[in-house]
Amino acid sequence: MEMRARVTKTFPGVPDGAVLTRQITAGEIIRGDLAAVAVAAGFADPVDAEEGGAAVSAKGAADLADAEPEAAKPARRKRGKKR
Repeated sequence: MEMRARVTKTFPGVPDGAVLTRQITAGEIIRGDLAAVAVAAGFADPVDAEEGGAAVSAKGAADLADAEPEAAKPARRKRGKKR
């Protein structure tokens, strides 16, 4: 069974299956290895499967859909003096 946890303190992290780091916000339910590490570090509390089952897929998928395209934009280059 996959571990699930409710985030108690916002932190940067990479959800399982994602490539880019994003802000994992307080109140969000996370799963897998990220959940295990967050609980061990004190950023989240474990959640029972019944309590967080539906919220994981709905909230987690919505957050990932919103966060990844924005984070995938190329960084702006600073303009300096031409040589």
